[in-house]
Amino acid sequence: MMAAKEQGKSLADTEFGDKQGSPAAIVDIAGRDATIVIDVTASDATTPALQRALQRGHQAVLANKKPLAGPFETF
Repeated sequence: MMAAKEQGKSLADTEFGDKQGSPAAIVDIAGRDATIVIDVTASDATTPALQRALQRGHQAVLANKKPLAGPFETF
């Protein structure tokens, strides 16, 4: 993946990435063991996908606190 980024490629274009129209669709295809869902957006629109990932036992990494800035009950 580092080589792809060094060449200016998107991580979605690597063997580990995927392009989907919605965040929830990305989580739905993440069926591999030890899946880590990485959210690098500054949007709370990814909250449902992050919740789905956590419910499925995946790990989540966020580059921005905005998805966590909603109601406490959400997470």
